[in-house]
Amino acid sequence: MGNRLEVTEQSAHETGIRLGSTARAVLGDRVAGVGSIEGSALYLLDRVVSQEEAELLTKSLVDPATQTAHWSTPDAETPLQPGTVEVVLRAGVTDPVGAAFEQAAAIVGMAPVRVRSGHRYRVGAEGPADL
Repeated sequence: MGNRLEVTEQSAHETGIRLGSTARAVLGDRVAGVGSIEGSALYLLDRVVSQEEAELLTKSLVDPATQTAHWSTPDAETPLQPGTVEVVLRAGVTDPVGAAFEQAAAIVGMAPVRVRSGHRYRVGAEGPADL
């Protein structure tokens, strides 16, 4: 297993609060207690990349004015926190976002890397309640 890159929009918290309000308005009691739903893009690499490669990819793929990047290695991963859901395409499924990431890696001169794309969602409680 390789590195993971999580890219979050800097306005994700504000957007998440709006998404939580919309979910409550549309779904009513079925989502009682939901305060916010924050999402981020997730990229799973099939190998560990060097610090230099991670920096090249971050400069190529992440807009520092509107996004933040968080790299993690397999040994630094922690279990998902309550209220967190990750949705990632299965290996072998057509993944145009993952393919674009792979092309970007090749353009910056990296050794070949396979990438699966997905999303991480964090569902926050409304008020002090736990979800």
